[in-house]
Amino acid sequence: EFLLAEIAAQRGDIGLAAQAYVDLARRTRDPRIARRAAEIAMFARMGNAAVEAAQIWHQTDPRSARALQALAGLLIAANRFDEAQPYLKEMLAAPGADVTEVFIQTGRTLAGAPNKAGALQLIRSLAADYPDNPQARLIVAQAALAAGDDAAALAEVRRARALRQDWEAAVLLEAQVLQRRSNAEALDVLKGFLNANPGSREIRLNYARSLVAEKRFADARGEFQTLLSAFPDNTDVIYAVALLSLQLSDYAVAETSLKRLLALDYRDKDVVRIYLGQVAEEQKRYNEALEWYKAVEAGGQYVLARTRYAQLLAREGQLEAARAWLQAS
Repeated sequence: EFLLAEIAAQRGDIGLAAQAYVDLARRTRDPRIARRAAEIAMFARMGNAAVEAAQIWHQTDPRSARALQALAGLLIAANRFDEAQPYLKEMLAAPGADVTEVFIQTGRTLAGAPNKAGALQLIRSLAADYPDNPQARLIVAQAALAAGDDAAALAEVRRARALRQDWEAAVLLEAQVLQRRSNAEALDVLKGFLNANPGSREIRLNYARSLVAEKRFADARGEFQTLLSAFPDNTDVIYAVALLSLQLSDYAVAETSLKRLLALDYRDKDVVRIYLGQVAEEQKRYNEALEWYKAVEAGGQYVLARTRYAQLLAREGQLEAARAWLQAS
């Protein structure tokens, strides 16, 4: 039967392999067979068979943290939260267990569960035994947000922040919750944290993006330029400064930033060339703009570049040249 299962797996008949392995696990009660059965049944998307194999694996090798984790995860995936709870509690109470890491793993698993209300109830029951663990509070907040309970999410994330005041992840989640009702409140939270922690890169980045969403472009550019001072070769920040400068008609800064991206080997050079062409156009340096559009290579920006090149020729009264250019494209 072992050979049958292996040959079936090698030939791609995963369903038959899973059935054979699970049957073999039942009869042999061998944890190695049970582990293999669980893995193949998971791959075959045979949920009930995978759970049964994982149960045998855990029963025959109770000290295996991997078996316990697999069983709990499979039960959660099957929306069998009540059955998963004692195994998760066992993981948390295991000697030498990293409680914070267990909550992180559980949160990741629950994030994919379709029953968001059930996931929230489960994680709440687990976190109740760890009221002073900030990670537990944060995972509850994330589950509440996913379940649509914004009030509970806000209360929990603020408990997490009270337990760990310098925690960027909690600040970002609080801002995310607040943003659903008021972008201004979210900005206040981010700004307040920045006042106390001016070196926080992630918070400043999110604050700058929120300012962009509020169309406060000048303020946003100031934040990005602060980031640029600390991280002068960060291409994403340079790109943001370039676009905001273009939005503010500060063509000198926009052009300098865009050319710096080319020098730093930015991942999408053709987008940069399109914007450099636009900067040149805005300053009526039409020949230079044509050269930038012409430099765009085949790819996602090619049609746009060819079109802008033709439009610029037409605007300059060179209609025949524009038609010829498009026909040659």
